[in-house]
Amino acid sequence: MGIFIPISVVLCLQGIRVTTSRSLNFELSLSDGSYTLGTRNTAFLKSSDTFFRADKTIYSLGDGSLKLTSQQLSTGSDAHGDYDVITNYYTAGNANVSTSFIIYQNVDVVVFNQTYHNGANGTKASTFDQTISGFPSARVESYDTDLGYLSFDGFMAGDTKKHIGRWDSQTDAIGDGLKGGPLAVFDEQGRTFLLSTFSGFMASSAWHDADKGGAVFWGIMGGVDEVPANYTYSTIIYYAEGINKAFRGWGEFLQKQYGEKEWNTWEDSTLIFLGYWTDNGGYYYFHTEPNKTYEQTMTDLIKQEVTMAGLPIGYVQYDSWWYYTGTGNGIKTWDTRPDVFPDGLEYMFKTTNMPVALHSKYWSIDNTYAKQNGGKYDFIIDGIGALPLQAEFWEDLFNNASKWGMFMYEQDWLNGELDRVDKLKTDLFLGEQWLTQMHAAAAKQYNSIQYCMANPRHVMQALTLPWVTQARVSEDYHPGGDQWRIGVTSLFVGALGMRPSKDTFWTVRTQPGDPPGRTEPYSGLNAAVATLSMGPVGPSDRVGAVNVSLLMRCCGEYGHIYKPDRPISATDLQIKQKAFSDIDMEVWWTHTTIRVNSTVIDVNWTWGVVLAVDTPTDLVLHKADLDFMSSVVRHNCVCNLSSMASHQHGIDNSISTPKTRIEGIPDFGWRVNLNYECGIKCKPFTQPRFSQVIGFIGLGIRYAKEWWKRRRQGRKMFIDHMDQLFHKAIYGAPIGGIGCGTMGRGYRGEFARFQMVPGIYDHTVIQANQFILCIRKNGQTVYQKVLTGQRESSKSLRSWEWQAPGEGDVYHALYPRSWTVYHLDEFNLRLICRQVSPIFPHDYKDTSFPMATFIWTAENNGTEPLDVSIMFTFKNGRGVKDDGNGGCHNHVFDENSEGRQVSGVSINHNIQDMKCTYCIGGVHKDDVSVTCKEYFDPRGTGQEVWEDLKEDGQLNTEGGKTTCTGKGEESAAAVSVKANLPPKQSKDLEFTLTWDMPIIHFKAKERFYARRYSRWFGLDGEAGPRMSSYAAANYSAWEQKIEEWQKPVLQNKNLPAWYKSALFNELYYVSDGGTVWIDPVEGQGGKLVRVTDPKDPPIVQEFSRFGYLEGHEYRMYNTYDVHHYASFSLIMLWPKLQISLQYDIATAVESEDSTRIKFLTSGEVGIRKRLHAVPHDMGDPEDEPWNRVNCYVIHPTCNWKDLNMKFVLQTYRDYSATKDDAYLQHMYPVAKYVMETAKKWDVDDDGIIDNGGFADQTFDAWTMTGASAYCGGMWLAALRMMIEMATILKKEDDVLHYKEILDKGKVSYQNKLWNGSYYNYDCSSGGHHDSIMADQLAGHWFLKASGLQDDDIFPPDRVKSSLKKIFENNVMMFEGGNMGAINGTRPDGSKDISSCQSEEFWVGVTYGLAANMIQEGLLDQAFQTAWGAYHVCWEWYGLAFQTPEAYMTDNIYRSLGYMRPLAIWSMQWALEKFHQDLMSS
Repeated sequence: MGIFIPISVVLCLQGIRVTTSRSLNFELSLSDGSYTLGTRNTAFLKSSDTFFRADKTIYSLGDGSLKLTSQQLSTGSDAHGDYDVITNYYTAGNANVSTSFIIYQNVDVVVFNQTYHNGANGTKASTFDQTISGFPSARVESYDTDLGYLSFDGFMAGDTKKHIGRWDSQTDAIGDGLKGGPLAVFDEQGRTFLLSTFSGFMASSAWHDADKGGAVFWGIMGGVDEVPANYTYSTIIYYAEGINKAFRGWGEFLQKQYGEKEWNTWEDSTLIFLGYWTDNGGYYYFHTEPNKTYEQTMTDLIKQEVTMAGLPIGYVQYDSWWYYTGTGNGIKTWDTRPDVFPDGLEYMFKTTNMPVALHSKYWSIDNTYAKQNGGKYDFIIDGIGALPLQAEFWEDLFNNASKWGMFMYEQDWLNGELDRVDKLKTDLFLGEQWLTQMHAAAAKQYNSIQYCMANPRHVMQALTLPWVTQARVSEDYHPGGDQWRIGVTSLFVGALGMRPSKDTFWTVRTQPGDPPGRTEPYSGLNAAVATLSMGPVGPSDRVGAVNVSLLMRCCGEYGHIYKPDRPISATDLQIKQKAFSDIDMEVWWTHTTIRVNSTVIDVNWTWGVVLAVDTPTDLVLHKADLDFMSSVVRHNCVCNLSSMASHQHGIDNSISTPKTRIEGIPDFGWRVNLNYECGIKCKPFTQPRFSQVIGFIGLGIRYAKEWWKRRRQGRKMFIDHMDQLFHKAIYGAPIGGIGCGTMGRGYRGEFARFQMVPGIYDHTVIQANQFILCIRKNGQTVYQKVLTGQRESSKSLRSWEWQAPGEGDVYHALYPRSWTVYHLDEFNLRLICRQVSPIFPHDYKDTSFPMATFIWTAENNGTEPLDVSIMFTFKNGRGVKDDGNGGCHNHVFDENSEGRQVSGVSINHNIQDMKCTYCIGGVHKDDVSVTCKEYFDPRGTGQEVWEDLKEDGQLNTEGGKTTCTGKGEESAAAVSVKANLPPKQSKDLEFTLTWDMPIIHFKAKERFYARRYSRWFGLDGEAGPRMSSYAAANYSAWEQKIEEWQKPVLQNKNLPAWYKSALFNELYYVSDGGTVWIDPVEGQGGKLVRVTDPKDPPIVQEFSRFGYLEGHEYRMYNTYDVHHYASFSLIMLWPKLQISLQYDIATAVESEDSTRIKFLTSGEVGIRKRLHAVPHDMGDPEDEPWNRVNCYVIHPTCNWKDLNMKFVLQTYRDYSATKDDAYLQHMYPVAKYVMETAKKWDVDDDGIIDNGGFADQTFDAWTMTGASAYCGGMWLAALRMMIEMATILKKEDDVLHYKEILDKGKVSYQNKLWNGSYYNYDCSSGGHHDSIMADQLAGHWFLKASGLQDDDIFPPDRVKSSLKKIFENNVMMFEGGNMGAINGTRPDGSKDISSCQSEEFWVGVTYGLAANMIQEGLLDQAFQTAWGAYHVCWEWYGLAFQTPEAYMTDNIYRSLGYMRPLAIWSMQWALEKFHQDLMSS
């Protein structure tokens, strides 16, 4: 018979030998089933017997009772790569079983599977610690080379009985049984085999069958007497050259299998902030201050250490002294004892605002929750132990604890539960169920979990439980003890993505009043270990005794713990010295690496940390002993580092501004090499300072509940803080018109970030969407590769080859166009791909079209002719699971109805039940040929289409799919354009991409809409081919209009080069802001037709309804307080859209929605929308926008003090630009309504509205009280504009009315807020009342921008003084003026940290501030200010084409892809209006 033999497996006479592409050798004997693992012809591990227990009998290969029935060799692929499989099938009595060896080809891993195909009975062993099966196994004996080992055993993650020694026939202390853990076997060179369970963690065991020597068997725990059919248990062996490298690689492999924890560890406040602990060894462990309760003691602690001493403690841990205990000292009731906290934990939380970490342990058999004891929940009462069985128990427990302010749940005594409940040792699934139910309830409350007294099996199970973020790796702290020695066990726990916890410590030698005899001589050592562990840092001193100075060396000013890149752990040197020389010492290491990468510099800087204790005097530490020394890499450094600041570049030295001219590409724009990678590790904002946390606690709890409520409904929150976007520095200019759905592009050419579902983004990269180059010479294909940067996945399209970016290959973006240049020097060929979208100003037709063109210019600079083919491939969908829903069908088309002939393929499918057709096409002309491939499988190897192109540079149209795709299938197509290139000539190969999705709806599906482009292309969704012909015929005209529009700016030598890039590239958001441009449709005569809503104003009927999101993550349409800044882009470029939007807002002002909702910050209940209040937003795409406005329920925005003002300001500004009398007449009564509403906010009748003491304006986390510079200034500007509008409309009474208020208000404004240098933040007595706000002159800015400068309201000398103060403090104090304008500073130049938003830099506010400076003639200051925002986002943080709302000084950003940065067009407005001489130069 024939057997398929994979390439990497060679069948020999003796058996099978596998050598991976790396270093691992594996030999299997076909005759007796034995196997050997080694490296470089050195054997490390030899197998012992293989056995299975069944029918109360042991069946083994050794005695021949385990019968081999068949063998199979196969191959496969998963997330780790390709692998070979060798499977042996056996009978063990009545049980059919198998063993499998899975050998990975590109990583040194073997996975061992044992499977019970028809189940088995009578399987249990004589003890729980033994195994019911043995596979794999390893003989414990002497080998040809000296070997050592490290095993984990016992509790505290296996720390208590860990052992390091020699691996030979005398070895006797291997950690095994139910409390054993991973085993590492290594030689003196550090070559390491690491063995552990790979699945079934809570059902596993390892059995060392002899006192000395013998063998170790891995399998299912010995207490299991029945195994169900098809149950598989797995073990992994990981090889690496280095003990640390083995643990690190093993951990990465496991995390790739089960999911990483990085996000969850950043969400765990106990890992971020300094805390205070009361557990064993702490001063207050079962001990209070004399004659005081715990409630009084803890209140004193918080008051003394936090309030008075200024220690930035972010939480307090309450240990086992606070709840009721019962039989066996287990938990009887997990609730507050009145003698401990007389007023309860909820009262404690509300009065101190201090979050807590709460201790828990095993349950007593007389607990009050079990039904057996009169409770309401199912429990196992098993001997001396009890275990909950219902998920509802855990949900109720955690829900109740959320009221107490619990952020972290400490599950202690895990080993105790295992000891007490025998069923945990006999049931395959109970242990996993117990931990999973606990975790699910914690996750719903966003509580992290610490495992304490865990056995290694619990730690391994935590791989599947992302909110288990930390595990104790030491015994309980006692002053003067050595439980700080955590280096070895940290190696195990840290490898799995968890943080090792060292436990608490004293910060001083002795505690006042403590019984004599307890001293801590090593406070500094304990503090250093806790900090470098990346786990909690929590002292436990007496009130008033805390060494604040020592702790402040562990954390920043506001309690953020300093952290390395990885938990500190033992070096290979330490472990080998113990194993081979029996020398005890501690030599640990960790590091922090920062990479700086740009077009100018690419370099890694690594700072290493070594901690050495109890080392021999003659010990020598070599570079090779420290992993970080070998990982330091410096490369591609193209500048003199000593002459540069770390990231600062002057405004004339922008690193992304083109330095060289490239023929056919503009001289200005955003340019990067294709091998550019952003080396900055940015992350989203998740952790405010401790001093700011308190104000978020109530909001956080209510938000989490609302998040879970919506999630259960299948909806998302309008701002999803639980699933924030992480930094991907990959984006280039997106494609498509306005309001028709967009597709993002990466600067390497990826198709990424799809917004086809209205207002919803899928941040995916689709591997099948590519441009592929084929070069042929003399009738032979000599080159064929994918041009897009790099392969995304090895699971599909494995036949395709990717082109690595070459030297000089660049990407250049000047929205709405981009260029990519490739050099193939081997063939003297240069390619330029020009991407064009139909975006240009004052156009309301083509600019709405869902299409783009790609013009590939191929230049043959050699002396031989070339045949060049470009193939464009594309698949259905948007890179999500729904792409495989089925029902997709492809059709070849040939179309010339719009003036040019295009051949291609239409991909017809549905996206969330909305009909959508993608069309890819090649454009015909005399000197090119266009061919198509109707269908290929994007999930397959891609070989068919790849080889088809490779054969002759063209595609064979045969072989299409005649039926629709089924469930689980996807559909792709390809188009090729081929041209012959004589020497020294060039040709254009043109492609089109269109998408026809004319009818859309939002999540609620209450109304249906037609996208605007369908006015010209119809509603049937079949217009894709015609649109392709239109794009091919018209893209040249688009480019001409784009160049005419951009030319005056690009050729103006008075403007900085970076500004030209920023001005046009920031416009990406007008189309790629979740934008919709729609008309209503209704069903008539069995079909949908476009209708006119008689309530809509004529301009909305003519120019359609327009909406764009506040941000890609902040899904609210036309968020008005933010649009206020961005609106300059619309009024300048597409004024009809701005006017249409204003009419929608006006309509909403005159409506009321009395739906009762709970506001998340205060918890108060109010109505959604009040009459005569400007809405915050027009609604959420996850609901029904325009039908239901104000989806933002954080605050009651009807009381926001800026929204009404901004409506008046935009109304007059728009009139000043358009002189549209009908618009003014329509808006004026609405403006009066909102002004009358706003008048009520002037509580002291001084002519200035008063803020309400909460965040009642666009800075929605930064409170204002009384008269404020921001809102008060806009109020005065609005009054002045009302006077002007009333004058134009001859409303004399209104003129007098508003003038009377203004005359009073402008005096109050100066008296209350002017301090001689700038305007105070507000007029309160609060700690930040005199902060310098970057946006303090927002009212003056808009007033003057609208042509209404009024020196009586805003005296020019005070305006300039304020702007100069802002420039001095808020701009130049940060990175030498290269970061933009921080929102708030204190008079001494430090950050205002009263709010997380006060210490943010807002891109749009920075651009608006710069516009204000331009208006005042401060041009140098203006460009320096704005430059910083562009530099940080586009050059430093890698946020091109995803400009965020905000960033901070520590590589933090908030809300990627945001509306407000469009305010850069207010700078252009100011330049054109106030500096015409500059602009005409």
